[in-house]
Amino acid sequence: MVGIAIPAYRAEETLEATLRSCISQTHRNWVAFVTVDGEDATSEQEIVASLRDPRIKLECNGRQLGQFANFNRAILRCYAAGAQWVKLLCADDVLHPDALERMIAVAGRRPDCGFVYGYYNEIDDQGRLLWEVDMSGTRSDVIAGPEFLEKTFSRFLFNPVGGPSSVMIRSDIIERCGLFREGMSYTGDAELWHRIIPACGIGIVGEAPILDYRLHNNSVTGREWVTVARFPQTIDIARAIAARYSPFSREWRLANRMAGELIATNLTTVLGLIRRGGHFKMAVQATFSTLRRLSIYSAFSAFRHFASKSARILLGLPRARVTELSPGGRQPARIAARSVSASP
Repeated sequence: MVGIAIPAYRAEETLEATLRSCISQTHRNWVAFVTVDGEDATSEQEIVASLRDPRIKLECNGRQLGQFANFNRAILRCYAAGAQWVKLLCADDVLHPDALERMIAVAGRRPDCGFVYGYYNEIDDQGRLLWEVDMSGTRSDVIAGPEFLEKTFSRFLFNPVGGPSSVMIRSDIIERCGLFREGMSYTGDAELWHRIIPACGIGIVGEAPILDYRLHNNSVTGREWVTVARFPQTIDIARAIAARYSPFSREWRLANRMAGELIATNLTTVLGLIRRGGHFKMAVQATFSTLRRLSIYSAFSAFRHFASKSARILLGLPRARVTELSPGGRQPARIAARSVSASP
């Protein structure tokens, strides 16, 4: 059985579409737990009642726990229900009908597979397609954790997995690696992925996306797309990964290179904020918190990537990830999947 963990916060406008995408799954053996973060869940209760599906359970936390604490509560409800796999799903995202079926099929390829993820398109608050992912270079596969981690860092993919809605985790891996760290405001998902990756085989669902990711003003991405807290957290995760390995080992060097890449990304984000005007105080704070984390081991990578990224910004060049964009923006952009399983 698959447990679907759905944390909800002010999700009355999107929750029904999310739950209907669960009901439409071709894989029928699932149970969903919606945990409402706050004191009132009246609207969410009405939505669940209207769907009349006994597989959907709802609880109200009674107080606001925060994003990752609420996710942990939903995960634990799935675990207690006896789910062998826990599918994470934000209350504004929409699964494609064959998502669970395809994820389970990939998981069954190797007995060591304990973590499966897929790719997504992006939609707006009205469900209109903003961009679609190009899966032509991505095949389904299961990769050993250490190999996956090395490929991740060698290609400078800090978070190749994406957000929680992309992921399904085997229950015993949750037992071994733990839950989200609740004190992290934004990058807690990447921090958990990097704890899990060395512990098991990593399944990648290729060929086609598994869900639509909704971007709107009330989403975490929409509310907190740029806050000072976001800037140091990614670097701290990369440095923590480097600390797991012997100094000057290949893994240690790759993790420090990644820290340098993340420092460069932060600084170019600051540059973009300054060019657009406003956010000056935030830019100063973000620069300070980023440069405090610069070390002699990450300095060369940081300088090289900052020079490349800032040149693209100043020259007005598009990001390399965008492979096709229709004239005038009238059609959705087509984005290349950043894949570990694709050929370099």
